[in-house]
Amino acid sequence: MHEEWLGRLSEYLDGELAPAEQAAVEAHLAGCAECRRVADDLRQVIARAADLPPLPPDRDLWEGIATRIREPE
Repeated sequence: MHEEWLGRLSEYLDGELAPAEQAAVEAHLAGCAECRRVADDLRQVIARAADLPPLPPDRDLWEGIATRIREPE
């Protein structure tokens, strides 16, 4: 049972679930300490990632991508 809910936590935290699914996850979290702990850990990861500065690429990759797009197969 946990695997089903653990697999949906990212969607839940990102607000991507339908209201009924969101309510089902919340009901499960209310009674499952293990899943609640994982959800709390994911919340911390999300918060820390939001604090990271933007990291631009070392070089511009578009020229190589554009060339491959234009090349005939």
